[in-house]
Amino acid sequence: MNSLDHMDGNCAGAAAVSSFFTFAYAWDPPQQWLSYAAVAVLGSCLGFLQFNWKPARIFLGNSGAFLLGFLLAAISILGSWASKDEPVKAVLVPILLLGVPLYDITLATFLRYKNRVVTNLYEAIVYC
Repeated sequence: MNSLDHMDGNCAGAAAVSSFFTFAYAWDPPQQWLSYAAVAVLGSCLGFLQFNWKPARIFLGNSGAFLLGFLLAAISILGSWASKDEPVKAVLVPILLLGVPLYDITLATFLRYKNRVVTNLYEAIVYC
C-alpha cells in the first residue's frame, strides 16, 4: 500500500474498495467478526478520504500506508476461505480481494520499466 500513496486518495480509495468487498464476501454468520474488522477499515478509509482529495490537506505517510496494507493482508488471510481443504480458493480469494492494489503496483512497475525510468527490472520492483 505504500507504493499507492503517491497520489491524493489512491491508497485510501483502494483500501476502501478492497475492504468493502472483503466485508461483502465475509458476511456469513461464521465470519461476522471478520466483516466487522473490514467495516472498521472501510469506515476509517472513508473518513480519511474527505481530507485526502485534491488538494490534499493530510497524508497517510509510511506508517498509515503500512498499517492499511497490514490490516488488509491480515483480514484477507484470516477468512474461512484460507483453509487447507481448498488450496485454490485459499490463494484466489485474497488475490481477488486485493486486486485493485495489486493491479496498480504491477502496472506502475511495468510502465516504469517500459518508459526507462529504471534500467533493470530489480530497480523497477524495489523502487516502485
